[in-house]
Amino acid sequence: MGGGMNSGTRLVMLAAGQGARLLPLTTECPKSMQPISGEPLLLRTLRQLRPLGFGRVIVVVGYKREMVAPAVQSVYPNVEIVNNPDYERDTNIQSTLLGLDGGEEPSLIFEADVVISDACRPSIAAVVNGARSVWFTHGPFRSHQLGGILRTDAAGEITDLRYTPRYEDRFKDYKKLLGLLFVGPHEMGVFLTILRAAATRTMKQYYMTPWCESLSQLPCRECDLAPAPAATFNTIEEYRRCRDMF
Repeated sequence: MGGGMNSGTRLVMLAAGQGARLLPLTTECPKSMQPISGEPLLLRTLRQLRPLGFGRVIVVVGYKREMVAPAVQSVYPNVEIVNNPDYERDTNIQSTLLGLDGGEEPSLIFEADVVISDACRPSIAAVVNGARSVWFTHGPFRSHQLGGILRTDAAGEITDLRYTPRYEDRFKDYKKLLGLLFVGPHEMGVFLTILRAAATRTMKQYYMTPWCESLSQLPCRECDLAPAPAATFNTIEEYRRCRDMF
């Protein structure tokens, strides 16, 4: 899956988690391999992103790695598989470090519970062909949602990036994050430094946390993938909604 138009750029897929909030659905099959449109999600996403021509494609595995790794390599033998032995203690910061280990080239970090349509691909391609770091969103932050959100100025520069456990009126102008980040060449070195320092304190945090805390050092823009279908899921209800959507 490499050697194309973005041969100097990595794709890092984070697929180590169990998906505990999806139990019992994930007892035998991890979240990243749940079917969407009759295809395991991780394989579907790799197929969708293949035309972008990444130089390296890395999949970080952990839970049920004996299932995930062979499934990926049977279809994409050139994909690099990295194991996260601490997946039970890690939220995803350690998986991110493992996936980014060994180089500082620009990288698209893609959480394996994100579902995209083919209509999203041109927007993603435009981002990874550029030099700016970009966080991806999918429309406004709504009252039934929680998680990562951001706010931008009139020029599209991100002025606030945070995780919130609930909706509040003060967030009415924010957008809802997807688990999708492009780290550009100018920010990668700084990002790795703060990521390593943060991980030494605790692995119970998202890779976005140190970015939130160091936003002034990591200038970035937003790319909104709406209205093209895109979604993520953490509960059985959300998974069913994704299946219906795609």
